[in-house]
Amino acid sequence: VSVIMHASSSDAAKTHLLQAKIPEEALQNVMASEAKTLQASATRIRATLASANLCGREERSILSTTPDMLSEIVRCVQHAMEETEYCGIKWSLAGVMLPLFNLSCSDSNKIELITFGTIPLLLKLIEEEASLSSEPFELALRTLANFTFNEEAKAEMMERGALGI
Repeated sequence: VSVIMHASSSDAAKTHLLQAKIPEEALQNVMASEAKTLQASATRIRATLASANLCGREERSILSTTPDMLSEIVRCVQHAMEETEYCGIKWSLAGVMLPLFNLSCSDSNKIELITFGTIPLLLKLIEEEASLSSEPFELALRTLANFTFNEEAKAEMMERGALGI
């Protein structure tokens, strides 16, 4: 799963992975498995991140039917921002922002991501993390931009004063 996760963030490798279909099927099996240990939970999260990199932008991806795994990605972003461990791993902000961005491209994922508190989390990231490298900062802005296509998200951003960003 870790190899697929890392390869899925490369455009060249991603094309080959999507053509093979085997990684996507393997990731679905891992995501559907019951996580009884911390290590199993971390493996499920890695599979979810890889799946988001591979097919998160698609409207009918497996992730649109597993909101619990979408919430795990949001938790990973939060822990990456706080630089704390989650499921025994210290997640990198750059590593979790790309899957979140990919998921925000899909209308079917937007409502769930909004429900899990993604908008205030991203606004906090942009406002408080002056030391961000350009990639996570850019992905946070692009993710918020994707949310502007959803009326509920737009209203929440206006309510939270996101116009100044």
